[in-house]
Amino acid sequence: MRLLLLVISIAISISVSACSGGPKCDASTCSGCCDFAGVCQIGTSDTQCGIGGASCTPCTALQRCQASACVATSGAGGGSGANAGGSAGSGTNAGGAGTNAGGAGTNAGGAGTNGGGSGTNAGGSGVTAGGSGATAGGGTGVTAGGTGATAGGGTAGSGMTAGGTGATAGGGAAGSGMTAGGSGATAGGGSPMLRTVTGSRQITFITDTGTQTATSTIANLQAQVESAGTYTQYNPTSNVMGNFSFQLPPGPYALDFTSSTNVRYMWFSSASTVDLGQVYLGRSDVGYPQGATPLTINFSNAAPWQDSDTLELTSTNAGVYDDNLLNFTGAPPMAGVTSGSLTFDYSQLQVPLVSAARGDTVVLTQRSLLGSPLPHWAAVRHATVTGLTQQSGTPSTITATFDVAAPVSTAVDVRTTQFEAFRADVHPQAVTSRTQVLLYGAPGLTAQRGVFGRTALLLYAPIAAGGTDFAGTFQYVNPYAASVPIAFDLTTLFAVTVQAPGAATAPMYGRIERFAPLTSIAGPVTPTVSPPRNVQVNGQTVTVPLSGAGQSPVITWLAPTTGTPDFYNVVVVRLVNQGGQTRQVGVASISTKALRVVIPPGTLAAGQPHMVVVAAHLNGGIDFETRPFASPGIEASADAITGPISP
Repeated sequence: MRLLLLVISIAISISVSACSGGPKCDASTCSGCCDFAGVCQIGTSDTQCGIGGASCTPCTALQRCQASACVATSGAGGGSGANAGGSAGSGTNAGGAGTNAGGAGTNAGGAGTNGGGSGTNAGGSGVTAGGSGATAGGGTGVTAGGTGATAGGGTAGSGMTAGGTGATAGGGAAGSGMTAGGSGATAGGGSPMLRTVTGSRQITFITDTGTQTATSTIANLQAQVESAGTYTQYNPTSNVMGNFSFQLPPGPYALDFTSSTNVRYMWFSSASTVDLGQVYLGRSDVGYPQGATPLTINFSNAAPWQDSDTLELTSTNAGVYDDNLLNFTGAPPMAGVTSGSLTFDYSQLQVPLVSAARGDTVVLTQRSLLGSPLPHWAAVRHATVTGLTQQSGTPSTITATFDVAAPVSTAVDVRTTQFEAFRADVHPQAVTSRTQVLLYGAPGLTAQRGVFGRTALLLYAPIAAGGTDFAGTFQYVNPYAASVPIAFDLTTLFAVTVQAPGAATAPMYGRIERFAPLTSIAGPVTPTVSPPRNVQVNGQTVTVPLSGAGQSPVITWLAPTTGTPDFYNVVVVRLVNQGGQTRQVGVASISTKALRVVIPPGTLAAGQPHMVVVAAHLNGGIDFETRPFASPGIEASADAITGPISP
């Protein structure tokens, strides 16, 4: 699962019940949203947003998922403007107290002049120590205080008395310039040693004609430092225009952000400089419907329509993709027809408006269920439409004539049995659901750069569980230029039965994934990373409900048997009874290179069960600690599920 990095969240409403044996994902079975495989997702994340069994929608770089809907954000940053003491007021006062401590040192030095002469220097150092206390929490104040103590005691009795006076003025024990410096550091509001951590966030937008960039500020960005199971919070010293800085103690810290839907995200790092940049498909100046915006599609020359067909609308320049318009059009075309008219409310797609004036082109793709080499959905016809410029609230109409193009052939060789062999590592009671292969275009995709966004889905091939390894050749129509890379996305799904109190049971899915440009796939596809092993909660293996886990349980695990992960992602999912159905609500996502995390207090709700998913990630060698949001074009992940636990 590609959480918080490049999560290419594709949503398709086609039923896979014939292949998987499970129920169709729709409003009757899913309180969240249905993903590309017909799997019910939580629907509250920025990468899979939706409610009521609708198709999951990935929000763009300038949106957040709020109340299960993608809405535009202002981009303004949060966090207080000052630091060492915790806020602007306390930080200033803390610095002032440090200065006073130094000032008292000056008096001590003055008195020391009578006794020995070198006490003046000690007082001078005391002033500097106070200043440093105001700026950096007193990092050099201890040394200066030590010097003051030595100088104060270097001559006759009056110098010693002066040193004692300076110590007392600094807030420490009499006769100890060292203690005075230490108190100056404490008055400064921080640790004796603090370091500066800086970062930036720039979004790169891939358009049909090149790239655009824009800065983006994460609101409410904080840092957390964990020690012996307890977190200490630090506010940024600045957080504006995509740039931020913190004053933090040495060692690991976590960048911390809580979304508007109360999902908490944390990324552990030890780096002094971090880059939170991401790459998105589509231009930066898109607009969104603010109300009902009807769109009518008059189409002709389609392949004879089947009841299982889907119709997808995409515009790569605008970053628009929605897997099946028939979710919004009401009645689908009649079986066997090749032309017709469909009208729907475009605003329900929760995607940007199309503007021909800004270079946007629309591609409509018809996908049909084909039988060989196994039942799968493939693109069979496409239509390119120019001239559409939408305005919010204004109806518009397009005419689409489907082209008959020569199909493209792709050979696929998947060792499904090797993926399925890790079933018990996902969860001892997990049931293998299926393995699925997806192909789609990804403009801008390279081996070292993943892109959040895609073209139309060209191939969806579900491979039934429990069979043999699969090798076969698929055909599909590709309406995009040869310069657009094709992405290969393979997932093996494992179902674990979960249940909220008093609700019906529901499946929760763990995944083992491979993702790469199709051109890099050579030979049989096998797992490159397996699930983490021996996941424990407070030192206990949890396969039955565990209560009393506490507000800050410690989650530990061992490295997988296959692959060397670049990082791990820990996701906490709350099980909620919603109208008698079990809804899975993501509440926290924590990423780290370590083999341990402490769940922050307030994450677990009293009286409610929570599942914990620990995923091992291969990130193409990208340094997670300096580029936690970056994703390469080649990656892999594997989940291990434990729980339920409650505090």
